[in-house]
Amino acid sequence: MTALALDHVGINVPETSFPFWQELLRHLGASLELDGNHFDAHISDGTFLCVTATKEPHAGAGYHRRRTGLSHLALRLRTREDVAALVSDFLEPRGIKPLYGGPTDYDYAPGYFALYFEDPSRLKIEIMTSKVQA
Repeated sequence: MTALALDHVGINVPETSFPFWQELLRHLGASLELDGNHFDAHISDGTFLCVTATKEPHAGAGYHRRRTGLSHLALRLRTREDVAALVSDFLEPRGIKPLYGGPTDYDYAPGYFALYFEDPSRLKIEIMTSKVQA
């Protein structure tokens, strides 16, 4: 059997959050393939994120990370400096406040350093790095 690898994840976001996701993923270095109300963001090593703008009648249900479904989406950057710079380079210009006091060390793995924030629909995003690389 060959090694298991994550190929892609698909998320649906409100139409109002759709531009935010394009900006964020471009800022983080992903290349986007746009297709109307959908895009694929190519991350690395063939992994990609599919983002679709939610249409009626499904748009009204709303999102909450504590309900069954996606809790949060974690994206890895190379360095602590890259993670920390996201606050001043991306969040602050958009009026987005980091969760949990900003970029912080966590004991999840050696060198784990993460920044948490929410998109406009309150989907929790984690930007992280660690000494343990997949």
